[in-house]
Amino acid sequence: MDLLSLYYFSEAAKDLHITNTAKRLYISQQSLSNHIQRLETAYGTMLFERKPKLKLTYSGEVFLSFAKKILAEDNNLRNELSDIEKQNKGILRIGASTPRLRVLVPEIIPIFMREFPQVKIHIVNAPSRTLEHEVETGGLDVAVGIFQSKNPNLECTFMHNDRVYLVVADTLLQRYYGDQTENLKKRCLHGAAVSDLAKLPFILPDQSNRLSLAISNCFDAAGCKPNVCMTATYPQFYFSLFTDGVAAGFVTQTGLLDAPVNCRQTTNVFPLYLNGRPIYHTISMLRNRTSYQPIFNKRFVVIMNSYFKNLGKKSMVSQL
Repeated sequence: MDLLSLYYFSEAAKDLHITNTAKRLYISQQSLSNHIQRLETAYGTMLFERKPKLKLTYSGEVFLSFAKKILAEDNNLRNELSDIEKQNKGILRIGASTPRLRVLVPEIIPIFMREFPQVKIHIVNAPSRTLEHEVETGGLDVAVGIFQSKNPNLECTFMHNDRVYLVVADTLLQRYYGDQTENLKKRCLHGAAVSDLAKLPFILPDQSNRLSLAISNCFDAAGCKPNVCMTATYPQFYFSLFTDGVAAGFVTQTGLLDAPVNCRQTTNVFPLYLNGRPIYHTISMLRNRTSYQPIFNKRFVVIMNSYFKNLGKKSMVSQL
């Protein structure tokens, strides 16, 4: 069994684009194609349809499921043998969405790498839905996100209640609320309701972001429709539009940690409430119960737990 060919095949199946996969794996297109053809010859079947564009055949889909299982078992074996020999070697495969990675990587990864310099780290950037599938099929060791899985093979551990905040510049409030601005700000410091700020133009998360459902529920409960001027998968990446008074938006606590501090003007950060209660996303860590957890995996979880525990003690300021 050529494990390297199985790995290259499974990676090509993710992109369905030979050129992109070859670049990502730092190998030539010809080398990648040779590995795939070697598997097709060995098993006597076509794994990909090449035209009009690359896609898995039915045999390829069946083979991909097989490849993932074999690669996951190989990783388990290597990790267990590493523990037996006390080598602290292996690969830690971590998954999270882009905004969380931008916060977690600089805070957690350096600590881990100092303790386990021989462990290689592979990071997957994807939405929570995709990460859940990757953990289930053995493609990831640890994923951090908003999970709703009821799969008994998956262990979902609470990490942090990620509070949602409404971010709006003073100039935008004054433009739409005039003399009412100061009283409105005082009221919103203790919890902002979208009904109080419905006149504002908003940049909202699109439906691929699970935050969109929470925001939609707030407007539905208030009986009003948002004045949407822009949608984006991750609105916090356009934080300057909030601080420049172009529009208001919603950002979680972890998203605010990645926000720029050099705002051009006073920007308010109000905790978002619905029916008198704060809105938050529950961030959890997902692992596969059936996978072997080496010492370095367990230590990574401890480091991550410590980070989120300290994060939970922080309170966000009312103004930036």
